[in-house]
Parts: sequence; structure tokens; C-alpha cells
Amino acid sequence: MSSILWSAQDEWQKKAGFSLVELLVVIVIVALLSTLASVNLSFLNGTLVKSEIQKLHTVCHYLRRKAMMTNQSQKLIFDISNNEYRYGDNVEKFAQLVSIGFLPGTKGPPSTPSRLIQNPITFKNSEIIFYQDGIVSSGTVYLIDTNKCYQYALSVPIAQISYLRMYYHDKKWKLVT
Repeated sequence: MSSILWSAQDEWQKKAGFSLVELLVVIVIVALLSTLASVNLSFLNGTLVKSEIQKLHTVCHYLRRKAMMTNQSQKLIFDISNNEYRYGDNVEKFAQLVSIGFLPGTKGPPSTPSRLIQNPITFKNSEIIFYQDGIVSSGTVYLIDTNKCYQYALSVPIAQISYLRMYYHDKKWKLVT
């Protein structure tokens, strides 16, 4: 009887722990899942920056039309230290993972990238002015994610007819349509 108990106890002791192979499989699965999660979060950061630049673009179109309809100039003022912009009585704060800034080593402006970007906002006094005749002051504002992987720009070139352009930087500037 004792030999039967002894062999049952041996079997239980052999199966009580994890084998090295089982442990390695678990570690590989955990590593794979964490890698997939970080890739997806990085993708979401890019989507968030794009969403913020599109929101800014929409606000600029609104202010341009308001200036023409009311026959009064409108201003959009950027505040880099608070990561926000203001127009009228409205204050819009950029999403937590998005900031006014540029990737180091990037050339600009987006339409003719000829020199390294020195300032994340090239609009005079960090403000965009929308005039009654539809003209918009020229300049560029750059937005990046906090991980510094994604960069977008909203640009108004010097021209007789003002138009707003959105760009995405992926080793070179690409127009967002």
C-alpha cells in the first residue's frame, strides 16, 4: 500500500511545477501581446495628431468665413506654454498626447522645405489673422505627438488668394487631402 502512495506522490511532484518549455511559451505570448499593444497605441497617437490638425483646419475655415460675413477681422491666437489656442471667447486645448512642436531635423515650410524648422509657429506673433476680404495671414503651425513619431502642419502660403493646407511628414512632406 505504501508503494502505491509513494508512486502517486512521485507523479504529483513531477506534475506540480511548470516545465521550462511551458514557461517559455507563456513568456513569448506575453511579449507578443505587449508588442502588439504598443504598436496599436502608437497608431492611435498618429490618429490623434491628425484629428487635432483637422479640427484646427475647420476652426480656421470658420473664422475666415466669419470675418467675411461680419466684415470684421478675426484672430486665432496660439499659446505654446498651455498647449492651446483661442479665438473670440473660445479656448481649445490640444489633446494630452499632442503638442505644438516639430521633429528635430525637419525642413520647412512644407510647400518648399528648404531650411531646418526653428519655430513651431511661424505666424507673426503666434496668431493667425483672418481679414474681411478673405485673406489669411501667412505662416505655419506644426503639431506632433508626445512620442515624437508623427508630425502634421497647417500652412497658409503667401499668395493673392489665401488657402489653408494640411501636411503630414513621413520623411518628406505630403499634402493631406
